[in-house]
Amino acid sequence: MLIKDSVIVITGATAGIGAAIARQLAQKGAKLVLTGRRQDRLDSLQHDLNISDSHLLCIAGDLRDEGFCNQLVHQTVKRFNRIDVLINNAGLGHASRLIDIPSADFQTVWETNVYAVVWLSQAVATVMQNQSPEPHTRKRGQIINVSSIIEDRPLINQVIYSASKAAVNHYSRGLRMELSKSDITISILYPGLTHTEFHDAKLGQQTKPQFRKMGVTPDLVAKQVERAILKQKWEIYVTWYDCFFVQANRHFPLLTDQVFRYVANRKEEA
Repeated sequence: MLIKDSVIVITGATAGIGAAIARQLAQKGAKLVLTGRRQDRLDSLQHDLNISDSHLLCIAGDLRDEGFCNQLVHQTVKRFNRIDVLINNAGLGHASRLIDIPSADFQTVWETNVYAVVWLSQAVATVMQNQSPEPHTRKRGQIINVSSIIEDRPLINQVIYSASKAAVNHYSRGLRMELSKSDITISILYPGLTHTEFHDAKLGQQTKPQFRKMGVTPDLVAKQVERAILKQKWEIYVTWYDCFFVQANRHFPLLTDQVFRYVANRKEEA
């Protein structure tokens, strides 16, 4: 799919990976629809992007509200007449023992990481099914759902976050099968550790993230997203070791369990 003049919706665009994706795609001439909860951050990003109003629409709101999700899609179609790519990037972390998680925190994480993805994907897929195919690839659109390399291997004290990303994966793959004849590509992005403010914004215990030195820049993630749009990739890994981690866990789950228990015990002893 060509990026120039494509209408691309990015959630969680006010910081980190979302902002990096917006900058990367703006350079390629995309028409961007950006959303986040903080209006001041959206205003700042709009200024930094320095692109014409004809190629940009910023809408602040809370994706935990299904009504806002529908409004976001409606306003996008009203402005640009179509949606070529949806990037469900907004996400919220949580660090706490499973038995200590307050029900309010569980609901907030689940609504942000799962419900919003479902609501937006449903609304956008409906639009895509009814619009004409993109001439270059004959595709009607693409939905990219941001998951995590720990979707199938929760780290200590991050069970709820991991479970929410596992739900995103199952939803994405099910949607891919259901829309297989609709010329809509459903993609899953598996970022690993990334240098963003994600860990500072998470709910629960404020602890230092493990393996910080292995983190990559959000710009690298954004470049992989651009490549996934151009190549219409289904599964997207940012680095080779992210892919290795996921595959090793799937084939050797007992070994990875032992490794993470060892790391957690060493961390507690330090």
